[in-house]
Amino acid sequence: MLRWHLLLCGQGIVFPLGHIVTTFLIGRFLGTFLPSTIGLDGYKLYDAARFSGRTVEAAAATFIEKGVGIIGIFVSFLVTLPLGYDILGTRARWVTVITVPIAFTVIGAFFAIAFKPESIVFVLDRLPIGRGGRVASVLERVSAAAAAYKHQKLLLLSVATLSFLVHFCTAAMYFFTAVAIGAAQANFWEVSFASTIQIFATVISPFTIAGEGVREIVQTLLLAHKIGTSESIISAALGFWAAEAPTLSGGIFYFLRTAD
Repeated sequence: MLRWHLLLCGQGIVFPLGHIVTTFLIGRFLGTFLPSTIGLDGYKLYDAARFSGRTVEAAAATFIEKGVGIIGIFVSFLVTLPLGYDILGTRARWVTVITVPIAFTVIGAFFAIAFKPESIVFVLDRLPIGRGGRVASVLERVSAAAAAYKHQKLLLLSVATLSFLVHFCTAAMYFFTAVAIGAAQANFWEVSFASTIQIFATVISPFTIAGEGVREIVQTLLLAHKIGTSESIISAALGFWAAEAPTLSGGIFYFLRTAD
């Protein structure tokens, strides 16, 4: 919630924190019944655009949030990998050799574009479309929105830190869920490392509702030989609902929120 608040502030859109909280909870409530993160992302974007009247800027904040969300997952992956890679067995070496450079490249590319958005502006300036009237106005706003964070490096780094905490704490939650169901042999770093991979798989999967199925399959493939098949499946499913249950309160706000 704070991450979304900061990104909107970076675009000059400021809402009361209570509005941000209820909007986020409503988005999470809707997202429980929709693929990937479509419900949350879509509702937050709709809400910010509707109440600010600045659709382009709200869309830019959403775009950056998606990027920084992936960064948070990759950083969590890199932090947990040194102590959790044993779950990969004989594949650990080549998986590390392939994935670590990719993770660093993606992280570096994101910040390079965010801090030097001239590349986006360069592409926009060369789109083969008319430049008159409303189109020119929209393109100008898109260029400004893309460059909004260029001189807000501390804000962007704060957002990236929050994104890391979001995903690291979520990964850690799956460890505590495994312990809660009796997986005494569960290792914190191994379960957390596996969970970062599982989180990434559910985020990029557009084919399941709220990642159901993908979450359990990936967790089982990675952890069954460490904590057991049943424990892997149940901890993944129960961990999701442990995190999701409080946000289902968003349904109350959805039905009680007035049109204004």
